Amino acid sequence: MIAALIGNQNCGKTTLFNALTGGHQRTGNFPGVTVAAKIGKIKERPQWTLVDLPGIYSLSPYSEEEMITRDFLLREDIQVIINIVDAAHLERNLYLSLQLMDLNMPMIIVLNMMDEIEASGSVIHRSMLEERLGIPIAAISAVKNTGFSELLEKLDRVDRAEKKDQHPVYVGEIAKARLKIAALLENKGKFADFFAVKLLEEDPFIRNHLKLPPKTQRQIEELLIQLDETLPFERYETIAMQRYQWIDEISEQCLHIVKKKTSFQIDKILTHPIIGLPLFAISIFFVFWLSFDFVGGTLSSVLSAVLEYLSQSLLDYLTIKQTNPLLISLVIEGIVPGVGSVLSFLPIVVTLFFNLSILEDTGYMARIAMMIDRPMRAIGLSGKSFVPLFIGFGCSVPAIMATRTLPDSQERRKTLLLIPLMSCSAKLPVYALFCAAFFKNHAVYVMMVLYLLGIIFALIFGFIFRTNEEAVPFLLELPDYRLPSVRNLVMLSCEKAKDFISKVLTIIFLSTLLIWFLQRFDVHLDVASHPQDSLLAMIGQMISPVFQPLGLNDWRITAALITGISAKEAILSSLAVLLNSTIGSLAGNLGALFTPLSAFSFLIFVLLYTPCLTALRTMIKETRSFKWGLLLLVLQTGFAWITAAIVYQLGRLLL
Repeated sequence: MIAALIGNQNCGKTTLFNALTGGHQRTGNFPGVTVAAKIGKIKERPQWTLVDLPGIYSLSPYSEEEMITRDFLLREDIQVIINIVDAAHLERNLYLSLQLMDLNMPMIIVLNMMDEIEASGSVIHRSMLEERLGIPIAAISAVKNTGFSELLEKLDRVDRAEKKDQHPVYVGEIAKARLKIAALLENKGKFADFFAVKLLEEDPFIRNHLKLPPKTQRQIEELLIQLDETLPFERYETIAMQRYQWIDEISEQCLHIVKKKTSFQIDKILTHPIIGLPLFAISIFFVFWLSFDFVGGTLSSVLSAVLEYLSQSLLDYLTIKQTNPLLISLVIEGIVPGVGSVLSFLPIVVTLFFNLSILEDTGYMARIAMMIDRPMRAIGLSGKSFVPLFIGFGCSVPAIMATRTLPDSQERRKTLLLIPLMSCSAKLPVYALFCAAFFKNHAVYVMMVLYLLGIIFALIFGFIFRTNEEAVPFLLELPDYRLPSVRNLVMLSCEKAKDFISKVLTIIFLSTLLIWFLQRFDVHLDVASHPQDSLLAMIGQMISPVFQPLGLNDWRITAALITGISAKEAILSSLAVLLNSTIGSLAGNLGALFTPLSAFSFLIFVLLYTPCLTALRTMIKETRSFKWGLLLLVLQTGFAWITAAIVYQLGRLLL
């Protein structure tokens, strides 16, 4: 049996989904986190499959994520709808609930965040609300894991419950027309009432979806013409007003909500038009300092020392056992430095995303999206594009998928073009290593410059590809400020660690084996007497002249950049193998290939050149265009080459 979890954005759907299924989907105090359906079994009711659908405000969707939700409702065999609502904003959330009621499907309304309601002194007369709606209601706190037993009990009974007569939401001529159209659509079964309302609202998708016989279509058109003559407003306006009137009526009887003032007081400072963005810059600097220096950097040094010790112990063991020298070379000169050099940066990655998650969970990031809306309009985007761009700092793949939240196709394609310019977590170990090697006393500042340059270049790209069309108006529901959930922070950090380790043990491991093999053998597949005679040297030397204007003259740099196309972390593992470096000595050995200026040129190129193959594949899938993925690869790599060349050549003139 299938239960569909539906609600407005940022109402706690995914948190509830994780709690009921034991899943580990990403959550945040930020609208638009869920961009695709997530599926899992309810732990205590394994006969139920729970589907977490993207957040929506209406069943007349405009963005792709909203279409996913409505299509699922109409096409899948669903036994019950679990409509989760934010109890602190119940009136606004009930607008979607009334539309879900039109579907004539068994439904449970779940009042989430009841702990906040009780703490604020607000009151919801649940039994009265349940009676007026004719729908079972459960009260929970998804974050604190309370109220789930009541929800599961109602889930057990909902398919056997008798349907109660609901108070008429639609009245007057709208109600009469709805009944007449529903009668003409009786062959549509339980969805006849829903389709009737959508035809009254002139929903183009439903009109095309129904494919009505010409006679029925003419009868409905005549009814709509007659109805329009009797209404003082447009049909869709009249329907919306009747819904809001019904919500106001039951809210007056069933709700007493004490509005929070804390958020408004904090917003006066944090969203101030003059000091708001500088405060955000200070916050990000503090996050970087904690991640790359004080906490993350320290833990990374400790882990590097541990891995170095284990590497030496493994070498001693293999030597004592008189292991084949070629196997020792594979393990000690290939796998260990290649995998270990990347793995040593795990604490920095986890610390960074732990800190960024704090900013998101508090509700601060949503405010930044609002403040950045105006400057983004200068390049034809809205603040809503900030959501996928921000996700891009974690990984380009979910960021690309998050563009489904954008209702305008032009804005979506432009955002897709800008996402790879964000410094994703895969680039982070490369930045950290080079900053430690060449800019040790100013590492935090250089890291911030690289992240900032990605944003600046994204703005330049956006301006270049700007059209005359105005961006879609940006509407964002600002969440209340909340203390971060320790459970969510720990869970997200563990997931980041798991993803990072998984990539190290798969893509990085395989690329390390490939680099070791190509460097170890020559064209005749004999052991190369010197690295210059290897297969890898031959390939690298063919391409190296292209990178000489960037100050990157060594074939080993070229080889590392090529492997970076599979995953940016592979750049480190490749350099470790090619320089025959131990885990702890790689930073010191980079001086054989780079000067500080060429190192910075290299970082600029890594920042800007083609995203990884997984991101490209996702881009092609989302745009349904192979040409778009190819264009992105060529465009970004060309832009990266030009920019890095300019940086290096200007640096030579100035230094």
